Amino acid sequence: MNKSDENDARGLAELVRVGWYREVKVKSGESQATRSLLVARSRLVAIRGDLENQIRSMLKELGLQFSRSIGAQFRRKVLELIDEDHPLRSVIGALLSVHEQVCEEQDKLDPQVRRLAHDDCTTRRLMTVPGVGVVTALTYRHTIDEASVNGGRIPGHRGGVKAGHWRWGAADMARAPIGALAISHCRC
Repeated sequence: MNKSDENDARGLAELVRVGWYREVKVKSGESQATRSLLVARSRLVAIRGDLENQIRSMLKELGLQFSRSIGAQFRRKVLELIDEDHPLRSVIGALLSVHEQVCEEQDKLDPQVRRLAHDDCTTRRLMTVPGVGVVTALTYRHTIDEASVNGGRIPGHRGGVKAGHWRWGAADMARAPIGALAISHCRC
């Protein structure tokens, strides 16, 4: 079969007829923008952690260790450990410079994430669950997007969220997923 618009249309029609095609709901523009913000922030956090681990390992090879710290406190502790004439000062200095820039960019995104969470009643409601913070609530909220996504069915199972309780080490998962409660019963 040759590649052409007519053949493509025939192939798509056959997929729909056979039932191999499933409709995919396009997320709202707001959800797409929020997810992009969360992905960018997550990447900056990962880069910051990678840089901190790299610098720690370089210092540890020289027998220099210090307590756990992040951000500006991390940079300050590293600079306290190495002298101006230390052989790795230029290498570590370059990594610290990148680390500082990454922290600054993350600090610019954090208020936006908090503001988005504060402005959305569903996200605020999700944050009332113990252990659910701003990033987790926003991620869940904008992964589900709306209760109408998934054909109006209960969306909780999409994120692996199910109600249940542990009884002698085994899970009793006979109860319904809780996702619908988080979305459909949201009141501001």
